[in-house]
Amino acid sequence: ESEWDNLANPAGLYDVVSQRVRYGSMQPDGVFSRELTGLIAYPDVAAVSTFEKRTEVILLTHATGSTPSDLNESDAWYILANLFAAQGYLVVAPDNYGRGGTSTFPETYLQANRTSLNAIALLTGVVDDPAYAFAFDASEPVGLNIIGYSQGGHSAIASWLEIARSHGSRFQTNSVSSGGAPLNLYRTVRGVMQHIEGSCDGDGYCALVDSETSVPFATDRILPALITYSDTGLSSDEVIDEGGLNPAFVSGFLGDDPAYDNIRMLMQLSSFTNVASDVFSDAQVFVDLYHSEYDRLVPVDNTLEFASLLNGNVAMTLHDDACNSTAFRLLFEATDKVGVVHTICGLTVLDEVFSRLR
Repeated sequence: ESEWDNLANPAGLYDVVSQRVRYGSMQPDGVFSRELTGLIAYPDVAAVSTFEKRTEVILLTHATGSTPSDLNESDAWYILANLFAAQGYLVVAPDNYGRGGTSTFPETYLQANRTSLNAIALLTGVVDDPAYAFAFDASEPVGLNIIGYSQGGHSAIASWLEIARSHGSRFQTNSVSSGGAPLNLYRTVRGVMQHIEGSCDGDGYCALVDSETSVPFATDRILPALITYSDTGLSSDEVIDEGGLNPAFVSGFLGDDPAYDNIRMLMQLSSFTNVASDVFSDAQVFVDLYHSEYDRLVPVDNTLEFASLLNGNVAMTLHDDACNSTAFRLLFEATDKVGVVHTICGLTVLDEVFSRLR
């Protein structure tokens, strides 16, 4: 209540309707499926005399462990969708493939092209449905505000890029808010391996790595998805050994062994720091980037490197003050629990985004 005025005191303008929906899109194997799920949240305006349509639709991309369509009142991204909808916005919050209606399969964790393709499929279905036309300005193209943090921050940038590449006639991204995101997936995973091997040498991508938390993210989420859904030429046993990373894989990956070229390439394809800068050139987009230099879970170099790429191509603000105050430094020094600063920064970011939208 003292630190996050907007999240603690949301003061909704409208009641909200939240719907769990199924929709059609491509599975990771390229087969069309109607089992994907997502959340649609919108203001319930039936009981109000006047309602002014918003000029934007919100695409809300969830963080690790969230499934917005479960309509779970303890799920942060379900809560956020409701808070934004209570301000009058139509909110589209897709579940990643592997969550919700497809939870029997591995999640397409940080797989940029697959995640964004599914998200835009849901978004297109919603804005083309007359049932939701009351909530937004249906002019062509439809204005978008894309919001995500952590894994969701990565998905937010992926969705923006997918729209710029293939859907520019249907949508106009007006703003993107991304925080705490592994925007250079390759360097982030490599940093974990450097930490294991003891070859960090001051590299910002591994300086704050913690084996107990960072390694499980690689072994339980990132690498299984790559091995399951892509042609890596590797089996799980060759990469993951008794819950940790196989030592031979670590040394071969860091030693540029050609046997690991495919998996390196796949990580780079889901990294945005090596994309040609002119791809992001759009005079109508405003990008807000957030990260804490004290983040032990996702290295701040991800956002700093990406901000350098964007600089001069789009209107952008790197909010390097939001999560780097004395309070964050003291929190960092007070506990070595990996996710604390990352999570508190997330609340700070979302409080600022909410403040702007309301």
